[in-house]
Amino acid sequence: MQELLAIIEVDSGDRVLCCAPECKRSVYKRVHVVRDNSQILVFGQTCFRGIYSDLVSAPSKYTGFHSKVLTEEERRLLVENTEALILRFENEFSKGNSIELASESSLVGHRKNNTDHDQGSGRDVLCHYCGKMMVTHIQHVPAMGFKCQVCKDNRERLPVRGKIKR
Repeated sequence: MQELLAIIEVDSGDRVLCCAPECKRSVYKRVHVVRDNSQILVFGQTCFRGIYSDLVSAPSKYTGFHSKVLTEEERRLLVENTEALILRFENEFSKGNSIELASESSLVGHRKNNTDHDQGSGRDVLCHYCGKMMVTHIQHVPAMGFKCQVCKDNRERLPVRGKIKR
């Protein structure tokens, strides 16, 4: 049985090693913790997508689609006893204080206070670029992710066929 348990993030100075065969990279952002049968393994995002392509579109069990920044103690648990870290996440989840629910409730509160990202009625999604809640009428997920109006307006002007976009 394969299951994506969590997507986490550690400080760039406290990188962890990817468990993928032949991979010797250290990772710190979008670190994927996977249960593969009885083992709990840690992968960087690229290796995770290559090995577990069927799990890419599913949310993780304890953090959803978001990554959780680990505290120093949680990072120590990740390195020394990953099973204990997952048990901690499981306890938080079972108490009704899941990381995903806490994250989503803070985003819902953000949406109420942020009129830049509120574009009328539709469904709530996260901007792929800034991570803020926004509303969209698009029924499918775009290839590059949703982009709010603020991020569209603030993008760098890139040359198109020798001319600058205006």
